[in-house]
Amino acid sequence: MMLGILLCVCLSACGSGAVINSNKIATTNDGQLMKQTLQYYQKGQFKKATDSAKRLSKVFNSEYTMSEGMKKAYNKLLAGKDVTAYYLYDIDNDGKPELCYVVGEIEASMTMYVVSYKNKLIKDGSIACGHSVFNAYPQHNGMVMLMGQMGYEEISLMTLKNNKLKVKTLNDRENVKDYLPLGLSLNDHTANGKLNRVIK
Repeated sequence: MMLGILLCVCLSACGSGAVINSNKIATTNDGQLMKQTLQYYQKGQFKKATDSAKRLSKVFNSEYTMSEGMKKAYNKLLAGKDVTAYYLYDIDNDGKPELCYVVGEIEASMTMYVVSYKNKLIKDGSIACGHSVFNAYPQHNGMVMLMGQMGYEEISLMTLKNNKLKVKTLNDRENVKDYLPLGLSLNDHTANGKLNRVIK
């Protein structure tokens, strides 16, 4: 079972594109706090990482403008996949959201694929993501992945440069009673437990 908070967001028409409506955009302070949290975790200073993580906003609410071409391309891709979940998130901080979708029949086999749109779909890469949640890294190039299962915890940073996805494991630990309370959870586009695959 995927850990974390799953929220539904709606997309509405806005001129020639669409805007993901949200209640709040993450602040600059959230970006600084996430950077600090990851630095503590990477150094093995888990108590400091936990204290820092508790100060983060719980959920990352974003706002992106999408062209008609991007919407059509992303919808066409989703329609042809047996998708478990998907996220729209600007990994490389260029103002345009990547489509990050998850496929897999069981939790252990879940894989996330990342694609961009620049007048056509571009495959950026993929990562195994069983038992994981995804978190924003505001004002930075990156998306955070926290994997937790049976007392084992691992945090990785996904970055995107020149449409190439790179993944770096920051640190891990065992015999964890309480997983890191990492905030800025990304919105999984679901509605009442059912996948809403149409980007409007």
